[in-house]
Amino acid sequence: MQLQQAVFLAVFVACVTAQFPTRTKKIPEVDQTCMECLCQASSNCDQSLKCHNAGGDAYFCGPYVISWAYWHDGGRTGDKGRPHGLTLPHISD
Repeated sequence: MQLQQAVFLAVFVACVTAQFPTRTKKIPEVDQTCMECLCQASSNCDQSLKCHNAGGDAYFCGPYVISWAYWHDGGRTGDKGRPHGLTLPHISD
């Protein structure tokens, strides 16, 4: 009977542990080619685009047409919204 209890407990702990994501997983970096593709798809890399309000708190900015909410949810990284470590020649201030 104790063996069955030990097996049940081990399976239970494994199942509970599997429900929680590990914090050791690294988010993959987005390379420059991907950023250029996103820029082309969003606005044809129109560098003259500034921030505009689509109504309420829906702000969208620059040639990537990134929403303020998306930037905020992403951790508000970078200087003036620019991600650190990426060369983004098409982002407008």
